[in-house]
Amino acid sequence: MKKWLSVKNLGFLAVVGAALLFAGCNQQTGGGGPVDGAVTSVGISVPDGVLTGTVPVAVAVNKDAKLQKIELFADDKKAAEVTITSLQARVTPQGLAYLLDLDTAMLGNDGQPLWQNGQHTIKVVATDKQAHAEEASVTREFENGDYIRGIVVSQDDNPNAPVAVGATDWYGNGDVKVTVDLVNYTGATYELSPSGGGDVAIGVCSAHNIDLTASGGTGTPLSGYYLCSVGTAMPGFATAPTATPVSGEPALVLKKDNNDGFEDDGTLRVTNGPGFIKEAVLGLDDAAPSGFKLTIQKLFDLSPLQNPGTSAFVAPSTKLFRLGGTDSGVGIDSGSFQAVLEYGSPATTVTKGDGDDLADIPESYSGNDITLNKLVLADELGNSEERTSFSGELATLSFDAEPPEVTVTNTPPTSLTAGDTYTLTYTVSDQGGSDFWASYLNLEDGGSYYRVPSTTCTSSPCTANWVAVKLGDGADWTASLALIAIDNAHNYKIFSYSPTVNAADPNDQEAPSVNELTASGTLTAGSGSITLTAKASERPTHTSGSVTFMSFYKQHMKVPQFFNDTGGGSPTTIGGATEDEATSSTIPGSQYPKPGTYGAAVLVRDAHYNATLFTEGSFDVQ
Repeated sequence: MKKWLSVKNLGFLAVVGAALLFAGCNQQTGGGGPVDGAVTSVGISVPDGVLTGTVPVAVAVNKDAKLQKIELFADDKKAAEVTITSLQARVTPQGLAYLLDLDTAMLGNDGQPLWQNGQHTIKVVATDKQAHAEEASVTREFENGDYIRGIVVSQDDNPNAPVAVGATDWYGNGDVKVTVDLVNYTGATYELSPSGGGDVAIGVCSAHNIDLTASGGTGTPLSGYYLCSVGTAMPGFATAPTATPVSGEPALVLKKDNNDGFEDDGTLRVTNGPGFIKEAVLGLDDAAPSGFKLTIQKLFDLSPLQNPGTSAFVAPSTKLFRLGGTDSGVGIDSGSFQAVLEYGSPATTVTKGDGDDLADIPESYSGNDITLNKLVLADELGNSEERTSFSGELATLSFDAEPPEVTVTNTPPTSLTAGDTYTLTYTVSDQGGSDFWASYLNLEDGGSYYRVPSTTCTSSPCTANWVAVKLGDGADWTASLALIAIDNAHNYKIFSYSPTVNAADPNDQEAPSVNELTASGTLTAGSGSITLTAKASERPTHTSGSVTFMSFYKQHMKVPQFFNDTGGGSPTTIGGATEDEATSSTIPGSQYPKPGTYGAAVLVRDAHYNATLFTEGSFDVQ
């Protein structure tokens, strides 16, 4: 540390005396003699003998010098500088004197010593206010001991490395270099030398087999140190990675070829026994993920199907996903998953990622098989596993891009009175080979479809009965009905019907008003449950029980324009002549595995089947 001469240093300068003041001094000449305030003499004093660590350097200049700065050098490398102010000058009987610190062990920008052990010239340069400089120098021997600063783990052949997982940095899928970080003053050459030579497993510290050896250099280099793995009783490698020594360096290379399949993390330690430890936590992963399969999720399914059976029929909307997979090292890179599919003649190959659908396979290919050729999965370091053989897994997909057809077998009414039953009888025929899955009747409103309860059919021929309601106010309403038919591949088709519904009572043509639609709470994705509650009032005059029925709806997670019924019933009068209330059946979180905000709706009717479809409700899934 640089510092000014203080009272406690005066004794040191008194010993230095006149010898310091005039040693190495020079005279400024020319013109009419010395300029006022010029530095005309410089003296330097450094402790005798071999210098180690930080030592004081005393500098003295002529008494009337007006200095700007003093610089301290060793072999022309600046070690310290003091900028002079009038308040910092100190006067001794010999002149102005200053004390600077010289750190003989100083490190450069590269982290290595500025000066190796040996003879060095120590020089001071004093510059006055007129920018005139005088200097003085002495020669001394520096001697500092080498020491171990730490362990450095690096990798040049993998741009992803390292990958941090918790407190561990993981390397691998390439050659990983482990270097003992030495501060070297002696100039010795250090190597990590396995006792048996050649490639060697990094042994545990209780039975070390990789010594840190030194040769050449000045002074006494380090000795008795070794590199090892902390034993399994502490955080350490369960098995030992194989290391190759680097000639002429205190380093080992953990080559991928020698550690193929290795996947573990542990602590490396440089030690010479109790009391000296430099450590680095290293994760080495040269193993690819394993145990993964292909699974599919179709448009109306709420979770992927591992063993779909007859549901192996797939539509363009079918999404492909990775099922399972383990990697005990750096972890799986989910975005690396690929499924390579082949179809057609001549064969066409497509590659799909996690969550991709089959929309780019042409509909003209419907009725044919798609073969799974390869699955690929990598970890975060790029260690990749390719599977090309499949046993007992979903290896073939039967592609069906054709939606089913519906044939109506009765003549449904085109006009009816609210409260009448609208009957639709029909058959469903699949066009692409996957067969009929389900159909149901819906009310359509604003581009969304609200399933009519108790109209679902899963086996053709089918019958759908709808007790007609009249939406809104007025003498009649042109209904918007939609029959949705779905095949086993989950292609669907919508058939529309528009009967006219007339008011049941000319004296009551006003629909109830919905005052409130709320959810009982927030769902947790994949778990828990909630209910919907609605409050409504009959118009123009509400009396107890005049709102006769409420039917609730929840938005389909994957087909957002479709709303499934979630039960309902006769309301409970909660406000006397003010409003009635009803609650839906339970909505399970298992049907909503992804967070989001989903729509809710309620259909409210009175005793004369005037009805309101309220669609502005919602519930949240976290």
